[in-house]
Amino acid sequence: MAEIEKVVLVALTTTSAGTQNITQKLVEEVSDFRNDSILFLGSHIFGETLKSNKNIRIVKYAQFWLFRLFFEFFILPRFLRKYKATKVICLANFLLTIRLRRVQKIVLVRHPYLFENNLEFLPTLSQIKEFLRKIIFKLTLYDTDMLVCQTNHMKELYLKTNFKKVKVTIIPNPLSKSLTKKTNKIITNNNTFLYPSRYYKHKNHEFIINFVKDNFEFCEQNQIKFILTIAGDEMDGYNKSKFIDYIGEISQTDLNHLYDDVLGIVFPSNLETFGNGLIEGAYKNLPIVVPDLPYAKTILKEQGYYYFQNDFKSFQNQLSQIIKSRDQPKYQIKFLVGTEDWIDAIIKG
Repeated sequence: MAEIEKVVLVALTTTSAGTQNITQKLVEEVSDFRNDSILFLGSHIFGETLKSNKNIRIVKYAQFWLFRLFFEFFILPRFLRKYKATKVICLANFLLTIRLRRVQKIVLVRHPYLFENNLEFLPTLSQIKEFLRKIIFKLTLYDTDMLVCQTNHMKELYLKTNFKKVKVTIIPNPLSKSLTKKTNKIITNNNTFLYPSRYYKHKNHEFIINFVKDNFEFCEQNQIKFILTIAGDEMDGYNKSKFIDYIGEISQTDLNHLYDDVLGIVFPSNLETFGNGLIEGAYKNLPIVVPDLPYAKTILKEQGYYYFQNDFKSFQNQLSQIIKSRDQPKYQIKFLVGTEDWIDAIIKG
């Protein structure tokens, strides 16, 4: 295997769960990097939990957006030249730096709004921000050599846009190694469903809350419990319910045990670039209730418990089916553990 050339990774805005997942794995699990590989990391990301090691040096930079522009237009180009880098890899959507000659520029797209035209569910100010982000992404693609998507669905959406077309590589999210550790599987008699997701508007947590409100009798009769990995104060304005537990964000170790304690997964998200909860729930052979949307079908195929998007009755029917059958599907999915495929395709390739 050829020796890896000098690689610069840029993770100034990796604030989503998916991009943080990838970034953390690249730092902690990669063993074949040269000692002088560099990761530029936003100072607000991970706190002190992510450390430099013998394979990657971490250089933290301020979050302030004006400084980021200065970094991308002046600091990074000079560094790439001095460092004699062969690749610069952006781990989250936007990198305005004009690449230098013989420096390959690779961009991971993780923002689902970039390829969507219908964003009317967002507030007006957010819609304006998304319009500006699309402009920045267009400029990012100006001299990008390769775009990394994580599902065929995202690739197809990209190919339908008016953005400049570049080479596309599809690499699914790897499972966290902590989620593959054996735990004591509980044969549960309860009717508890987990929604493992941070809060973003498109994640559609409100659907579950409104479902409980409008279907109190169904939830009461079946003693249903929904566990949401968000804090209760993130849903201000919504009534608390005995059928919903807000547990906040938890560690991968705790999540691993929680997957073994629930009957199934609910995933009402309207948009996804990948959907970590889908692949994690499938690995645990849990029934997954998900809207009948392309992002879900590209991962779960015929094994998903599909309901009509934002339709309470259809959602209830799928919950009832799982409660009655207590089935454990056998998903036909290739599970990736660790970052080997990412390294092979992006950094070594």
